[in-house]
Amino acid sequence: MKPSPILIVSLVVAGMLLLAAGCVSPGGNQTATPTGATPAATPTVNETPARTPGAVPGTGTPQVTIISPLPYSAVTTTDVTIEVIARNFTPGSGSASGNVGNIIYYMDLEPLTAAGLQANMTLPGEEGIFAVSTNTSHTFTNVKPGLHNFSVELVHPDNTPFDPAAADIAEMIAVGPDATPPPTLAPSVVLTYGTVTATPATPSPTSTTPAGTVTSSATETTTTGTPAATETTAATVTTAATTAEAGGKTATVDLTAENIKFDMSTITVPAGAQVTVNFNNKDNGVPHNFAVYTDSSASQNIFKGDTITGPATTIYTLTAPTTPGTYFFRCDVHPQQMTGSFVVQ
Repeated sequence: MKPSPILIVSLVVAGMLLLAAGCVSPGGNQTATPTGATPAATPTVNETPARTPGAVPGTGTPQVTIISPLPYSAVTTTDVTIEVIARNFTPGSGSASGNVGNIIYYMDLEPLTAAGLQANMTLPGEEGIFAVSTNTSHTFTNVKPGLHNFSVELVHPDNTPFDPAAADIAEMIAVGPDATPPPTLAPSVVLTYGTVTATPATPSPTSTTPAGTVTSSATETTTTGTPAATETTAATVTTAATTAEAGGKTATVDLTAENIKFDMSTITVPAGAQVTVNFNNKDNGVPHNFAVYTDSSASQNIFKGDTITGPATTIYTLTAPTTPGTYFFRCDVHPQQMTGSFVVQ
C-alpha cells in the first residue's frame, strides 16, 4: 500500500518545523551560536571613574588628596563638606596592618607637619578650627561667609604626623549663599592659611645685594570672612655680617620669630662660609626652628635646627653651600607661613 501524498507532505512539514525549533532559543528570536564559533564582543563605553572619597590600605608612603571642594571654587551654603582620598592608609586604631591613624580636617589653620608634634592643636594667635576623624569626609557647619582655606592631614593614632608628612590644602574657597569662585592668584603670590601674602621677587643667583638692610613693600590681605582689609608690611632682605678668618669666611645672622613670622625674607651669605644664626623665638608657647633646603619643595635638607618653644633663644651653626645660588629656608613647624630665600654668593 503506497503512502498517501498528503501523509508525505505532512511528514516533510513536521521535519522542517523540528529543525527550525532547534535554532530558536526558549527566550525568543535569538540565533544559536554555531559550535566552535566565537561570540560577538559586547561594545564597551569609555567612562571616567568617579572620584569618590575613600581610603586605600597599603604599606607605601601615606598620601592624601582633597577631591572636594576644589581650590578657588565656591560653596553656596554655609555648610562645607571636605572629601578626601587617602592612599597607603587605613583610618582607625592600630589594630590593622600598614599605615593606620586619624584624619585631621582644618579650616583656616595650617597643618602641623613637624615630626613628633601633636597635629591636633591650635597655636597661639591662630584663628581657625579642626576636627579629628576616621572618616574620609567631614562637614564644617555654619561657616562664616567669605574666603576660607581648608586642609587635611593624615596622622598616627596619637595624632603625630607621618614622616614625610601627608597633607593637602584646598585654597581660597568662597563660602556663602552669594559666593562666586575667586580669581586665581598671580604666581608671585603665596597663599598661607587664612591669609594671602604677596611676596617680593626672589633674587637672582647672580644678583648682588649691597651690604646692609633693604626693605621692599609687600601686601597682606586678611581673608577670614570679613571685608578685605589691606595693610602694608616690610619684607626684609638681609646680608649677613661676614668676616674673613684663616680657615675661611664666617657669617653671622640675627633671626627673630614673632607672631608666626620671621623678621626677614632673605638671608645672604658667602659661598662655603661658616654661618652662625642667633635665633630668637619670641612667640610664647609656640615652637619654631630654622632649616635650610635646596629649594622650596623642601625635599633635600642642607641644615635642620632643633625646635625650641618660645620665648627662648638658641644658636645654630651651619656651613653654607659652596655653589652660589638661591636656596630656601623655613620653620619646619610652619612650613607655609615662615619661609624665605637663602642666597649664597
